[in-house]
Amino acid sequence: MLPDIEGIALFGLLISVPDAVNPWPWFQNIRQSMEVSHVSDTISRAEVKLIQIAALPDDWDGYGAECISEAAIRNTKAILPFLAENPDILESAEFIPNPYGTLSLLWEKGGETAHLEIGTSRFSFYGPGLECGGPLKLEGAVGNMSRNVLDSLTALWGIKWEGESNSLTLAA
Repeated sequence: MLPDIEGIALFGLLISVPDAVNPWPWFQNIRQSMEVSHVSDTISRAEVKLIQIAALPDDWDGYGAECISEAAIRNTKAILPFLAENPDILESAEFIPNPYGTLSLLWEKGGETAHLEIGTSRFSFYGPGLECGGPLKLEGAVGNMSRNVLDSLTALWGIKWEGESNSLTLAA
């Protein structure tokens, strides 16, 4: 006698009868899981770049450069999840150590350039403007980095920012 199972096997997994009638929620969960995995992989690759930069000693450039500050690394790491909302943005970022202990992220696409410099407590950004047509120039406390930075970056890719937050809340 067979056991009484209320469901069917699909790809070797037992799913309930209601799910068997409409397997779409199950497939959506798999798709969302894959998207989360892609974002996680993108962040992991960026974190490896940060670890490599953090390991640079004083005078890493042979001209007296300071090592990159722990706070600049920490502040950059804190914005990775926001940048990964659109993985193309994070994947295409070039991570550049600066000789005075800060870290820059550089993007180039279609003749446009965006530059974000992050330090121990402050940031500066230069990138394509949005509706105004001119370039966007921002600077301020790292903990108050605005959504305008993300909007400018997404404008390079011709996509609209779909994140929910209006500002990046970072521990200074």
